[in-house]
Amino acid sequence: MKQKTLMSNNIAQNKRHSTESLGKKSSFGSSERQKSLEELEEKLNFLMVNSDESLLVVDHSLNIITCNQKFQELYTIYFGIKIEKGNSVLSYVHPERVEIVRQIYNRVLAGEKQESETKVPGSDGSAHFFQHKYKPIYDNSQKIIGAFVSSSDITAHKNTEMALRQSEEKYQYIVENALDGFIFSDRDGTIIDANRASCQMFGYTLDEFRGLKWHDIIVYEPEVINIYKEERNKTGKVRGELTGVHKSGRHFPCEFSSIFYKGSTGRHDGKISTFINDISDRKRVEEEAELREKRFASLVEHGADGVAILSTQGVPQYISPSIEKVLGYTVQESTSLDLFSATHPDDMVYVQQAWMEMMEKPGVPVLGQVARIRHKNGNWRWIEGVLINMLHEPGIEGIVNNFRDVTTKILAEQEKEFERRDKEALINNTEDLIWSVSRDFRLIAGNRAFIESMRASTGIILVTGDCLLMDDFFDHRFIEFWRTLYLKGLRGETVKEEVYITGILGIKGGWKEISLNPIYEAGKVVSLACYSRDITRQKELQESLRESEEKFRAAFQFSAIGMAIVGLDGKFIAVNENLCHITGYRAEELRELKFQQITHLDDVETHLRFKKELLAGKRESYQVEKRYIHKDRHVIWVHIAVSLVRHKFGEPLHFVSQIEDITARKRDQLHLMALNQSLNQRAEQLTAINAELEQFSYIASHDLQEPLRMITGFLNQLDKKYKDQLDERARQYINFAVDGASRMRTIILDLLEYSKIGRKEYEVDWVNMNELVQEVVQKNIWHEEKEIIVWEDLPTLYGARLPLYQLMQNLISNAIKYQKKEEKPKIRIIATDNHKHWQISVADNGIGIEKQFFDKIFNLFQRLHHKEEYSGTGIGLAICKKIIENHNGKIWVESEYGSGSTFHFIINK
Repeated sequence: MKQKTLMSNNIAQNKRHSTESLGKKSSFGSSERQKSLEELEEKLNFLMVNSDESLLVVDHSLNIITCNQKFQELYTIYFGIKIEKGNSVLSYVHPERVEIVRQIYNRVLAGEKQESETKVPGSDGSAHFFQHKYKPIYDNSQKIIGAFVSSSDITAHKNTEMALRQSEEKYQYIVENALDGFIFSDRDGTIIDANRASCQMFGYTLDEFRGLKWHDIIVYEPEVINIYKEERNKTGKVRGELTGVHKSGRHFPCEFSSIFYKGSTGRHDGKISTFINDISDRKRVEEEAELREKRFASLVEHGADGVAILSTQGVPQYISPSIEKVLGYTVQESTSLDLFSATHPDDMVYVQQAWMEMMEKPGVPVLGQVARIRHKNGNWRWIEGVLINMLHEPGIEGIVNNFRDVTTKILAEQEKEFERRDKEALINNTEDLIWSVSRDFRLIAGNRAFIESMRASTGIILVTGDCLLMDDFFDHRFIEFWRTLYLKGLRGETVKEEVYITGILGIKGGWKEISLNPIYEAGKVVSLACYSRDITRQKELQESLRESEEKFRAAFQFSAIGMAIVGLDGKFIAVNENLCHITGYRAEELRELKFQQITHLDDVETHLRFKKELLAGKRESYQVEKRYIHKDRHVIWVHIAVSLVRHKFGEPLHFVSQIEDITARKRDQLHLMALNQSLNQRAEQLTAINAELEQFSYIASHDLQEPLRMITGFLNQLDKKYKDQLDERARQYINFAVDGASRMRTIILDLLEYSKIGRKEYEVDWVNMNELVQEVVQKNIWHEEKEIIVWEDLPTLYGARLPLYQLMQNLISNAIKYQKKEEKPKIRIIATDNHKHWQISVADNGIGIEKQFFDKIFNLFQRLHHKEEYSGTGIGLAICKKIIENHNGKIWVESEYGSGSTFHFIINK
């Protein structure tokens, strides 16, 4: 994928270069060369379309003229990129190979033929090899106008070379370390080479071996040798047995396999490769096995029990003649049988269990369950058998089955068992119904519960011999139901059913378990032992359990958070989809893991400690925040709640875990911590700034005012003392100086007041704006003209009373200050409820403000008039703005020059 991305980027970077190259070609290349290229493209199209090779043609500027479909498909498959004509061929080359390929093309365009090989990694991890052949293309005047490239997939060839090399290495290793001997000899039998095993087999060193002939190490028997020569001439191979001669003179049987290579005549008379093995042990085992076979055959042929050798499918490969005594089949007939099809269906499970146990225990006798096997006459015979897995034993290679007919014994035991059960069934302290039925549906015996239930249904007390299917008392459905069950049992079937019935046998309707067991006598069913019990409560519990399990399964699978059932060893038993989504694993992948494997290493110890406390009963559950490792290897924060599920006897069964992904919350917490840290740093900075402002306040209130008081004082003294000596201009200068100092002191005090806003902490409470405006008007010099100030129904605001007092005082003062000289000022204060905040407006009929100054007037020292026209420092509205902003509000003005102004501000409710 990385290679494809690099190729794509390289193409994009070279497209402009390709276009420029084409443009340059048309500007300085001759039209004759262009015409030659076009003619060449037309001629090559036919060839390229019909070629099996991948072909590419580039011009002198290395721009692609054409390529055939084969080349296009090849490049698309391995690089996922489509070749486009006109692009530079270098744009399709891996960036690391661009310079190499450029040099190749330069040599080709200089007249040389070139070849190269490339290795391309496949998406599945395999490698593909390609051979590229480059040839120059000449025009009619023998000038080189481009290059012709053919590419071939040589992966198979490369793989063959590597395989051959590996094969040779393996061959040398295998031959030298083989347990069998290997001898390489000339056509005349002279030994050229031999491996270690051969030297040990014959007792020679390698140097001694070389130069010996075959007749020196084997017993030469002309008849045998001639047979092997005939086989050699036919096939070039010989396999057989010979007698070897040890250096000490000892003879031993050996098995050999020779390959004869073709000589100069074309016949198999060249050099010879021979593998040879000492088979002395095998011969001894074969002789012993032959002796055992004879003894075994004698025992089997004349024994009373049957013996069979079966295949893994249960089909006889061998069976003793006694099979005819046991099951009535001849030896030949029995070969068409198999153990499983001849077994009674009700006994099949026991046979299969014994068979599986036998297959898992080679060589160990397994006593099979006594089972019914079909006799040739159609009856079932009880057969007892022993199975031995001898598949590994040479000469047997099958399943040995020793069997005998135990029908008489089983029937006798069944009769005794029935008598025992019949006596026990007649015990009258059970509510279950127990009775026995003859072949003609008559009662043989019944316990008290059965007799009482029949009395409740019929009004009569049944005795032995009474018919159980009475038309006078039961409807046809009842009779047919029981007739069907009885007939199944009388056919030799063991019946066990769970049915829902109403009113049968006079007992309360519900779920019943009914069992019918055939009773045999002389191989025939003579009666039935019957049993019935009420299982309604059990069925209800099962249904409740099923519903509970379904509810749990639904809650488990569709929970909004991850859920898991975890074994005591920590392995996931079941997981829901949300946990898979959280961890990135599929359900089947998680079930192969333990929770420790996806838990962050730093959190494992804590989790294991809580798990031990749960198992020890120290806590019923626990909750903890921990980290999981996502399948993609990034960390996930989860909140996990774990509880332990115990068996009704207190034994722990498994853990139930609820897992919530809190990665986003953790990320927010980290962000909040960083933000708090930043705010703390900002608070420290503001504390330092406030300290500086406090220092400024001190300077403004003391150090800056003191010189002003001195200037004013001395000027007043100068005016008193030298008043008669000063002319009018001098006195005017003194007045100017005193007035300037006074205004300077006012500015300082206003600045001091401005700096306090926002720094000084005021008590915040509910402020009645009606009372506040009333107080502002009464405490100012213009209170006598209060009839010009109108307000009504102002709200109660949540804020700081003193700054709000200063706000209203500044707004009303401004409205009075900037009045028209010819008109009496009128001020109206109103409030508007804007759902989330209150809007208070102070309107006047003053001189108004031009629109371009709406924002300017709220800045420090911004005056629109000369002090001789209207007094002031230009700080009042800046103070108002700062007060509103400290209340998280907003202030603005609406005005028309010459027609008055309205100042609005809003404060949240």
